[in-house]
Amino acid sequence: FRLMSKLNVKKGAYLTSLLHALKYPSASVNGVLLGHRNKGETIKVEKAVPLLHSHIALAPMMDAAFSLVEEYCKKESLKVVGYYHANATHDQNKFSGAISPSMAVAKRIADRIYETEKETDKAAECCVMIVDNKELEQLATQLEISTKSGAATDMGKYSGVTLHVKNSGGTWQQLDPASNQGLVEGVDDGSAQAELLSLIAMGAYQSLTDFDNHIDDPTRGWLTTSVVA
Repeated sequence: FRLMSKLNVKKGAYLTSLLHALKYPSASVNGVLLGHRNKGETIKVEKAVPLLHSHIALAPMMDAAFSLVEEYCKKESLKVVGYYHANATHDQNKFSGAISPSMAVAKRIADRIYETEKETDKAAECCVMIVDNKELEQLATQLEISTKSGAATDMGKYSGVTLHVKNSGGTWQQLDPASNQGLVEGVDDGSAQAELLSLIAMGAYQSLTDFDNHIDDPTRGWLTTSVVA
């Protein structure tokens, strides 16, 4: 099966998804990816909007969040182009084949987004970004080495995420980082990972607001939350 789309992810969207996961390390978290699609079959992810860190399988919460996301997209001339997910468990990061119950929920949500977008645009394609906890741990090790020694590291090899798009057979397929099918801004040269380290050191993730936080305190804006310059 051939891949249906290429994927470009802006650094801010990448960092927001990782900071959301780092803010709630013992919980599964999720969010929606917003951006554009062009006629050259490239999905451009401009922004990540954090959704939930508890009860991610609760349909009414997801429905309420997506209704507000759709209104925001119309206002900002954006489209829902994907979904991101981070598992609470360290070693259950697979998004295809034999997957964990939490990943099965993630897959259902991603499929729903894909099908919903197809209803309004038959040519629409969507992506999924999975926070890979094991790779994130490897990235943390590289960041620690870099901080302590100032020496060059292999940070560019570890993004902490895996990217997936639908193939022509209708199955989610992971993109090979070496194929240039899926690119995350600033990852190859390690600048995005270095910025992640800086944001963590500043405790920036503490100010990140998701839909759950907004429900608890409606004065906290979540659609426009930004911890990344």
